[in-house]
Amino acid sequence: MKAFGKTMIVISIILIIAGTILLSVSFLLGSQKIITAIDDGELSYRWSWSGLKVYDLENNKIIIDNLYDGYEPSDNRISGSIKKINLDIKAADITINYVKGDTSSIESKNFAKGYLEINQKNGTLEIVDKTPSGFIPNMGKFTIKLIINLCEKDIDNLEIDLGLGELKINDINVSNLEIENGMGSIYMKNMEIGDCYAHAGMGSIDLDNIYAKDIEIDCGMGTAKATKFSFKKCYINNGMGDINLKLNMDEEDLFIDGKCGLGEIKINGMNYRNNIRYGKNTSNELTFDCGMGSVNISFN
Repeated sequence: MKAFGKTMIVISIILIIAGTILLSVSFLLGSQKIITAIDDGELSYRWSWSGLKVYDLENNKIIIDNLYDGYEPSDNRISGSIKKINLDIKAADITINYVKGDTSSIESKNFAKGYLEINQKNGTLEIVDKTPSGFIPNMGKFTIKLIINLCEKDIDNLEIDLGLGELKINDINVSNLEIENGMGSIYMKNMEIGDCYAHAGMGSIDLDNIYAKDIEIDCGMGTAKATKFSFKKCYINNGMGDINLKLNMDEEDLFIDGKCGLGEIKINGMNYRNNIRYGKNTSNELTFDCGMGSVNISFN
């Protein structure tokens, strides 16, 4: 029975991968036409390697020849102090950096013209991608990018909702961090975090030199990886993929409670069964649930 179950799981994975490949090929071969309503008018959107063209069906003419030709905000400087950032982006590679100096800035590349809304008020920066859902990001010619350079190292609140793309956060400290990424990887480096929730539906989560007071990592399909990682409480849920942790902590100061459905658990080179309760009951706790994949934990 166990062998049959494993066989069915493997077959399911193969079918998922095959379906993903077929879907990607269908986008790349030829063009896809999508009809939707914008500004009370019916328009046709057609994706091609040369860009996203917008057609007026009624008058049979092109309104915009190429939406993704390098839209930039009129002023990329951020004035005043920023303590809260809210990002709602449909598709882009996002990078948030700390930079030395007294001026913060925003750089955007290849967003659809007129659909990137940037507001700043009372210490809050809000950036919303209002591109209609019928638009397809031009993956052939341009890469859509959003880069935020902060001259302040400490942020009270950072909330990011990203549909598709890669997210990188470097060298800032955040009291409260919340990340939702539908498809794409999350990278965080050189950070101190209070409370954190990071979710990647399909993509890896990679932490480097991170301290968190209370962190939850939710990875649907992909690797959860951390080096020089320390925390008070950490919960990791990984549906399909490995969990690899190199902890910057003392082994005797950590209690581990975890389970692994299909895979092995290894702590400091020693193999353990699928369910494990390891270490002393201390204030530092690691809890993990790995559906399919191996778990490897080591201490610096």
